[in-house]
Amino acid sequence: MATERNYKDPFPKPEIIYALSDTFDALCGFRPLDDTRADLAALDDGLGHLDALREHLDESLEATVAWLFEGDDAAATIEAVSGSATALVAATDVEVSPTIATVEQLAELYPGDPGVVIALLLNRVTLAKGEALFLPAGNIHAYLGGLGIELMAPSDNVLRGGLTPKHVDVPELLRVLDFEPLPLPYLRPTVAGAGVERFDPDDVGFALLHVVPGDQGAVVSLGGPSIVLVTKGELHLKGQDGNIRLSQGESVYVTPDEWRLAVTGTGEAFVATSA
Repeated sequence: MATERNYKDPFPKPEIIYALSDTFDALCGFRPLDDTRADLAALDDGLGHLDALREHLDESLEATVAWLFEGDDAAATIEAVSGSATALVAATDVEVSPTIATVEQLAELYPGDPGVVIALLLNRVTLAKGEALFLPAGNIHAYLGGLGIELMAPSDNVLRGGLTPKHVDVPELLRVLDFEPLPLPYLRPTVAGAGVERFDPDDVGFALLHVVPGDQGAVVSLGGPSIVLVTKGELHLKGQDGNIRLSQGESVYVTPDEWRLAVTGTGEAFVATSA
């Protein structure tokens, strides 16, 4: 397919990310402007290099992002933010925010990229193992580090906002992004039976189940065709049409005629299923 194409299909791509590692770091969604202004105050060198950025923030987030990509004078601001973040992180007597530390890392990896400054506008989150985020379509995000289970709607569509050598379509990005500042989009599980957690966003048509059967096993209710992935140990799955034993790293497709599975063994699995 052509690399400059934005859309490969007509579907949105909301997604869940569940942290498997002890920590999982991400940028997700626009944060309140006062939080960004607080970090700008820490980055300010007193020479007025960030004045243009402040002026655009006073107008709107959308205007700021558009200017960072297309403004004739934006490169100077990107350089100033990168330099200030690098200096602050290098100063041993200064404690910087996680966002400023992230800006410094991104500036080293992607010098001159608008995404370096856009990171200042986004929520910076560190998930603990077992925590999850839900990212609806239109939510700008970047995964920074860690290991996780990602479940998304069946779509190959990607719009990029920087920090990549791949195609970035600025007008289309500005058209579809949700610029409303939002709190961190944690997705809390519900208990769906003994040993079963269910991560179930509203109105997306899919759910992620986390299964750790105890001594009595676990019963997993399915909403339709499903995929089971074992991430630890060995588990035995029994349905109405048969049974199978899976070890760490193995997976199985469960046909739609199965409506529940009995799971036993010592281990951990994730199930992607219809809501």
